[in-house]
Amino acid sequence: MTTVTRDRFTGTLQSALERMAFVLAEPSDTPPGEALTHTGHHAAIEIVGEVGSVWLGVSASAGFVRELASGMMGLDPDDVDADEHGEPTVGELANVFGGELLLALGGDRLPMRLGLPRAVGDEAAGEHVDRAADGPDGWVVVLRSDGGWLVVSSHR
Repeated sequence: MTTVTRDRFTGTLQSALERMAFVLAEPSDTPPGEALTHTGHHAAIEIVGEVGSVWLGVSASAGFVRELASGMMGLDPDDVDADEHGEPTVGELANVFGGELLLALGGDRLPMRLGLPRAVGDEAAGEHVDRAADGPDGWVVVLRSDGGWLVVSSHR
């Protein structure tokens, strides 16, 4: 399994957001824990292979959900209810980002399986971010767009 670094995967995340919904998000120097306090919608997905598993967590603010969902559906951001669309939107992000991570890990050459995204609560999202930030095999990316915050974390 290939090692995927924070710096390498940040560009992948930005590109996926632009392709999916025309969302331009820039890396932020805001500490992950602080950025996480701005989010309220969370999902996690697991990638399983012969050499173990990797988790990917996605957390988004209400403004980011509105911006992303509106771009995906061709709506005005004010017409998107973040409470209604939050869980499916971050779940879709976890699925797309998980697929990108699977390929970056070598999933096109190694037998690996992408699980299904699942909604997680604030506490579980915080645990994913803490484990990714503190572990030797983890990373956290904080992105900021016009609409809000996105926190993406990965750990083994």
